[in-house]
Amino acid sequence: MRRKEKKGDWILSNDEQQLNLLGTLHYVFAGLCTLGACVFIVHLVIGLMVLINPESMQSKGDMPPEAMGWMFTVMGGAGLLGGWTLAALVLFAGRALKRRVRHVYCMVIAALCCLMFPLGTALGIFSLVVLARAPVKELFISGEAARKQSAMS
Repeated sequence: MRRKEKKGDWILSNDEQQLNLLGTLHYVFAGLCTLGACVFIVHLVIGLMVLINPESMQSKGDMPPEAMGWMFTVMGGAGLLGGWTLAALVLFAGRALKRRVRHVYCMVIAALCCLMFPLGTALGIFSLVVLARAPVKELFISGEAARKQSAMS
Protein backbone atom coordinates (compact mmCIF):
# COMPACT_ATOMS: atom_id res chain seq x y z
CA MET A 1 0.00 0.00 0.00
CA ARG A 2 1.05 3.59 -0.29
CA ARG A 3 2.40 5.64 2.59
CA LYS A 4 2.16 9.37 2.57
CA GLU A 5 5.29 11.33 3.33
CA LYS A 6 5.66 15.03 4.07
CA LYS A 7 4.46 17.62 1.53
CA GLY A 8 2.14 15.27 -0.38
CA ASP A 9 4.84 12.91 -1.69
CA TRP A 10 3.92 9.25 -2.04
CA ILE A 11 6.17 6.29 -1.33
CA LEU A 12 5.29 3.07 -3.11
CA SER A 13 5.37 -0.24 -1.27
CA ASN A 14 7.84 -2.92 -2.27
CA ASP A 15 5.10 -4.85 -4.11
CA GLU A 16 4.04 -1.78 -6.09
CA GLN A 17 7.65 -1.03 -7.01
CA GLN A 18 8.11 -4.60 -8.22
CA LEU A 19 4.92 -4.45 -10.28
CA ASN A 20 6.04 -1.18 -11.88
CA LEU A 21 9.44 -2.70 -12.67
CA LEU A 22 7.83 -5.83 -14.14
CA GLY A 23 5.56 -3.65 -16.27
CA THR A 24 8.56 -1.77 -17.64
CA LEU A 25 10.44 -5.01 -18.29
CA HIS A 26 7.41 -6.35 -20.16
CA TYR A 27 7.51 -3.22 -22.37
CA VAL A 28 11.20 -3.81 -23.10
CA PHE A 29 10.65 -7.51 -23.82
CA ALA A 30 7.75 -6.67 -26.16
CA GLY A 31 10.10 -4.38 -28.08
CA LEU A 32 12.69 -7.14 -28.32
CA CYS A 33 10.02 -9.58 -29.53
CA THR A 34 8.98 -7.09 -32.19
CA LEU A 35 12.56 -6.69 -33.39
CA GLY A 36 13.12 -10.44 -33.35
CA ALA A 37 10.02 -11.04 -35.44
CA CYS A 38 11.27 -8.58 -38.05
CA VAL A 39 13.76 -11.25 -39.16
CA PHE A 40 10.86 -12.88 -40.95
CA ILE A 41 10.52 -9.84 -43.21
CA VAL A 42 13.55 -11.18 -45.09
CA HIS A 43 11.79 -14.50 -45.70
CA LEU A 44 8.64 -12.72 -46.80
CA VAL A 45 10.54 -10.53 -49.27
CA ILE A 46 12.47 -13.51 -50.71
CA GLY A 47 9.25 -15.45 -51.16
CA LEU A 48 7.52 -12.54 -52.88
CA MET A 49 10.51 -11.98 -55.17
CA VAL A 50 10.42 -15.63 -56.23
CA LEU A 51 6.66 -15.45 -56.84
CA ILE A 52 6.91 -12.24 -58.87
CA ASN A 53 9.90 -13.33 -60.95
CA PRO A 54 10.27 -17.15 -60.92
CA GLU A 55 12.97 -17.03 -63.60
CA SER A 56 15.32 -15.41 -61.08
CA MET A 57 15.62 -18.78 -59.33
CA GLN A 58 17.68 -21.17 -61.38
CA SER A 59 16.53 -24.36 -59.71
CA LYS A 60 18.11 -27.70 -60.50
CA GLY A 61 16.46 -29.34 -57.51
CA ASP A 62 13.16 -31.14 -57.13
CA MET A 63 11.07 -28.22 -55.90
CA PRO A 64 9.72 -25.74 -58.49
CA PRO A 65 10.42 -22.04 -57.81
CA GLU A 66 6.73 -21.20 -57.34
CA ALA A 67 6.33 -23.74 -54.54
CA MET A 68 9.45 -22.44 -52.85
CA GLY A 69 8.19 -18.87 -53.22
CA TRP A 70 4.86 -19.78 -51.60
CA MET A 71 6.65 -21.65 -48.80
CA PHE A 72 8.87 -18.66 -47.99
CA THR A 73 5.95 -16.23 -48.22
CA VAL A 74 3.58 -18.22 -46.02
CA MET A 75 6.18 -19.15 -43.40
CA GLY A 76 7.64 -15.63 -43.33
CA GLY A 77 4.20 -14.06 -43.01
CA ALA A 78 3.17 -16.49 -40.28
CA GLY A 79 6.39 -15.89 -38.33
CA LEU A 80 6.02 -12.13 -38.65
CA LEU A 81 2.36 -12.15 -37.65
CA GLY A 82 2.98 -14.55 -34.76
CA GLY A 83 5.92 -12.57 -33.41
CA TRP A 84 4.12 -9.26 -33.59
CA THR A 85 1.02 -10.77 -31.98
CA LEU A 86 3.11 -12.14 -29.13
CA ALA A 87 4.78 -8.76 -28.69
CA ALA A 88 1.37 -7.05 -28.53
CA LEU A 89 0.17 -9.53 -25.88
CA VAL A 90 3.30 -8.94 -23.77
CA LEU A 91 2.94 -5.17 -24.18
CA PHE A 92 -0.69 -5.34 -23.04
CA ALA A 93 0.39 -7.42 -20.02
CA GLY A 94 2.95 -4.76 -19.12
CA ARG A 95 0.22 -2.13 -19.22
CA ALA A 96 -2.04 -4.31 -17.07
CA LEU A 97 0.76 -4.79 -14.54
CA LYS A 98 1.29 -1.05 -14.23
CA ARG A 99 -2.47 -0.46 -13.83
CA ARG A 100 -2.92 -3.47 -11.45
CA VAL A 101 -5.70 -5.06 -13.50
CA ARG A 102 -6.24 -8.47 -15.17
CA HIS A 103 -4.27 -10.62 -12.73
CA VAL A 104 -5.07 -13.93 -14.45
CA TYR A 105 -4.12 -12.53 -17.86
CA CYS A 106 -0.76 -11.36 -16.47
CA MET A 107 -0.15 -14.83 -15.00
CA VAL A 108 -0.93 -16.50 -18.33
CA ILE A 109 1.40 -14.19 -20.27
CA ALA A 110 4.12 -14.70 -17.63
CA ALA A 111 3.81 -18.46 -18.12
CA LEU A 112 3.95 -17.99 -21.90
CA CYS A 113 7.08 -15.85 -21.54
CA CYS A 114 8.75 -18.76 -19.75
CA LEU A 115 8.87 -20.59 -23.10
CA MET A 116 11.12 -17.92 -24.65
CA PHE A 117 14.61 -18.74 -23.43
CA PRO A 118 16.62 -16.97 -21.92
CA LEU A 119 15.16 -13.47 -21.39
CA GLY A 120 11.53 -14.52 -21.49
CA THR A 121 12.20 -17.35 -19.05
CA ALA A 122 13.75 -15.00 -16.50
CA LEU A 123 10.99 -12.43 -16.93
CA GLY A 124 8.26 -15.08 -16.75
CA ILE A 125 9.61 -16.72 -13.60
CA PHE A 126 10.06 -13.43 -11.76
CA SER A 127 6.60 -12.31 -12.87
CA LEU A 128 5.01 -15.55 -11.63
CA VAL A 129 6.81 -15.29 -8.28
CA VAL A 130 5.64 -11.72 -7.73
CA LEU A 131 2.09 -12.29 -9.01
CA ALA A 132 1.58 -15.37 -6.81
CA ARG A 133 1.96 -13.41 -3.55
CA ALA A 134 -1.21 -12.59 -1.60
CA PRO A 135 -0.51 -8.84 -1.11
CA VAL A 136 -0.02 -8.47 -4.87
CA LYS A 137 -3.33 -10.21 -5.53
CA GLU A 138 -4.97 -7.70 -3.17
CA LEU A 139 -3.43 -4.83 -5.16
CA PHE A 140 -5.01 -6.26 -8.30
CA ILE A 141 -8.39 -6.66 -6.57
CA SER A 142 -8.31 -3.03 -5.40
CA GLY A 143 -7.13 -1.94 -8.88
CA GLU A 144 -10.03 -3.76 -10.54
CA ALA A 145 -12.52 -2.25 -8.08
CA ALA A 146 -11.15 1.27 -8.68
CA ARG A 147 -11.33 0.73 -12.44
CA LYS A 148 -14.95 -0.46 -12.27
CA GLN A 149 -15.93 2.43 -10.02
CA SER A 150 -14.34 5.01 -12.33
CA ALA A 151 -16.10 3.41 -15.31
CA MET A 152 -19.47 3.79 -13.60
CA SER A 153 -18.88 7.47 -12.79
